[in-house]
Amino acid sequence: MPYRKKTEPFAEPKFFCVVCTKQIATERVVKKAVTCSQACAREHKNMKRRLRDTDRCRLCNRPSSAEERAEFARWRRDERTKETAARREKKKLEKEAAKLQAAAPTPLEDHLGTVNV
Repeated sequence: MPYRKKTEPFAEPKFFCVVCTKQIATERVVKKAVTCSQACAREHKNMKRRLRDTDRCRLCNRPSSAEERAEFARWRRDERTKETAARREKKKLEKEAAKLQAAAPTPLEDHLGTVNV
C-alpha cells in the first residue's frame, strides 16, 4: 500500500464585500451573501437599481435613456406650471364673479326700482 501524504485540512475561502471590500462573516457566506452588512446590502441594491435604470424604467419596465427621463421631467414641470396658472386664473375669475354678484341688485331691489311710487 503506497504511503499517503497527510494533507492539511482545506482552509476556508475568504469572501469579500462587493461594496466596501471588507471580509464577509462566515454566517453571511453560508447564506450566500455578497455584502458584509445590511447597510452594504442596501447600497449594493441601490447600485444595481441605478445600473438597471440607465436602460429601463424601474416602474414600468419600458426602455428609457437619460435624455428621455430629462425630457419627461421637463414635460412634467411644464404641466405643473400650466396647472398652477389655470388654478390661479380660475380663482381670479371666481373673485371677479363674486364682486359682480355683490354689486348687482337683488331681484327685489330691481323690482322696487322699477315701480313708481
